[in-house]
Amino acid sequence: MASENREKLLFLLRSATPEDMTMSHRIYTDCAATIGELRANPARPIREAGGPVVILNHNRPAFYCVPAEDYEVMMKRLEDFELAEIARARLADGEAAERRA
Repeated sequence: MASENREKLLFLLRSATPEDMTMSHRIYTDCAATIGELRANPARPIREAGGPVVILNHNRPAFYCVPAEDYEVMMKRLEDFELAEIARARLADGEAAERRA
């Protein structure tokens, strides 16, 4: 399944026009689907990929479809990162660290 999606992504990238190539777009997944495929069956791309899917519009990334579990993990990590940044800033300002029991 992943190799099939990879082949589809490579085909879409190879079929891009010169105008499409003037601006490169980094794609952060191995799986891709087109807007048309998403319209035809919205759940299918995620189900087949088993993970994040980039949705392409005219061979350009339009958005990513991410399974709910992956999204929740991303949000928790982002919150942890933001809290760590706040803690670092406070320590840099000379605030003492507090320990909670």
